[in-house]
Amino acid sequence: MDNINTLSRTTRFGMIGAGVLQGALCYFLLRMSEAQGLENQSLIFLYGMMGTLALSGTLLFAVENFRQRALWVGVALVMIVVCAMGAWLRWNLQSETVWQRGDTLAMYGFLLVIMALLFLPWFQARLQTGRFNAGYALFCQHFWQNGLTVLLLAIALGLFWLVLYLWSSLFEMLSLKIFHQLFFETCWFFCLSTGLICALVVIRARGQARLMLAVQNLLRMLAVGLLPLTALVVLLFTVTLPFVGLKTLSGQVSAAGLLNTLTFMLLVLTAMVWMPDKPVLPLPAPLRWLVRTSLVLLPVLTLLAAWAVWARVAQYGWTQERLFAAVTTGVAIAWSIGYAISASPRQRQPLAVQGIVNQSVTLLMLVLLILLHSPVLDRYRISVNSQMARYHSGQTSAKDLTLYELQEGGRRGFDALRSLRKDMTFISDPERRRWLDIALDNNRPTTLQPLTEHVLRRNITLATRFGEPDNALWAFLIRQNDLVQTCGREAKNCLLMAQDLNSDGVAEWLLFDFDRGSLTVLKRGDKGWDRAGYGMSLPEKMDQARVLEAFKQGKVGTVPKKWQDVSINGERIDLDYYAN
Repeated sequence: MDNINTLSRTTRFGMIGAGVLQGALCYFLLRMSEAQGLENQSLIFLYGMMGTLALSGTLLFAVENFRQRALWVGVALVMIVVCAMGAWLRWNLQSETVWQRGDTLAMYGFLLVIMALLFLPWFQARLQTGRFNAGYALFCQHFWQNGLTVLLLAIALGLFWLVLYLWSSLFEMLSLKIFHQLFFETCWFFCLSTGLICALVVIRARGQARLMLAVQNLLRMLAVGLLPLTALVVLLFTVTLPFVGLKTLSGQVSAAGLLNTLTFMLLVLTAMVWMPDKPVLPLPAPLRWLVRTSLVLLPVLTLLAAWAVWARVAQYGWTQERLFAAVTTGVAIAWSIGYAISASPRQRQPLAVQGIVNQSVTLLMLVLLILLHSPVLDRYRISVNSQMARYHSGQTSAKDLTLYELQEGGRRGFDALRSLRKDMTFISDPERRRWLDIALDNNRPTTLQPLTEHVLRRNITLATRFGEPDNALWAFLIRQNDLVQTCGREAKNCLLMAQDLNSDGVAEWLLFDFDRGSLTVLKRGDKGWDRAGYGMSLPEKMDQARVLEAFKQGKVGTVPKKWQDVSINGERIDLDYYAN
């Protein structure tokens, strides 16, 4: 890593300022999001937060001199691409629901990190040498440097917050909560300190080339031990497969995932061990033969993975997961074929071929990841259109159509769910119609209202002989968003009923959600209102009208449970039974 330039004093101070400024910007954006509606929250998060994090991250990892014009052109292009992908994601998920898609946003953030690691070596070479392709050796140096820096960042942040947690916990033992409030309840401290730590760690990592090289050699030493073992697994599996046949493989749900994992393990370990400074694979001759033979046979595994993915698609259609699997398998095929060519006995310059292959694969992965966040490889469109095409063609029956895939399909999935409401074949089954209503409520882009006491009072029907609920109960329900999410809709399919369930003369409240088929018991304790119990299986034909009629006729009561708790010397032992 000696070819990586050291940073000047001015550059280091500029990087610290950039880290602190990013922290302050994150704090400002978070405060703005708290004061805005869901639509503006998605704008702030996908454009403001993600865009500025991509800008500052690229700046910290790539900057050599703040006066370089190419630096600012590059970070501007990065921000434009990230904002464009964010716009596509926001359009697909519909502005009102994007903030609630935690898993989707987490995956988006993770893929942005992967894209950064794939892009940075090229950009760093351009800033350092004036050329994007400055040779495989420098490319490897930058790739290792960036990967180890990200690993060091995760470790440093984890240890930093662990120390602050211990600090605050120790003083809480002395009834001093000021440090806990400062560290974990003060947003500006979290944002500024995290930004500062990130900048300091990156500066330290980029300035300690020899130390990073020592860590790299340690990891390479581990890879040297794992590479022959992985190669042996590939060889044994490939040799055994003709005797077993493909029928066993086709019945496995995760066949493609396992094959791709094994493929990437062998390729990554080989790339770690066979570096540009090693003209020959640094292993004894028998182990070199084992590794090179397994690399030649590796495309067989990737083609089997492609066959397994295609078999699933032909059988069940496209889903978002299968599209990711297909893209991953495509990368594995290209990478394995390149390494198979480099490892062939007639190849006299394997490292030259591997350099071209590895650099080409990183570009391929970067382009594919960007296309997956664009209309070209729109995973939402592909999955929803595939599932609905199979349903309309009769390949998938109404009972086998998975609403979850449509519910996760964003805007197009919502349109497909809406079309099913007009499909008499699908809604002829009451249970399917109930689940369709739930899916539509969870995905509805325009009828979601901010939960307020006025909205809940208007949308929840009351049935009581004990007086109306107090303001504290309404405030509690507003905080329990998962409990009353569907009650904020215009459907008015929720019911709040007062009923004394423990014979203490004080009424508990029963919250019926007929869309979900659920019943929640609410009680008031010393600390205010809380959930006391729940039921998730209302009778199939029980709706709001039937419950209200039973209430008016006085037919709502309690049923003693058959199995009871145990008392020993007046001390009660609560028992939860598996069956009643």
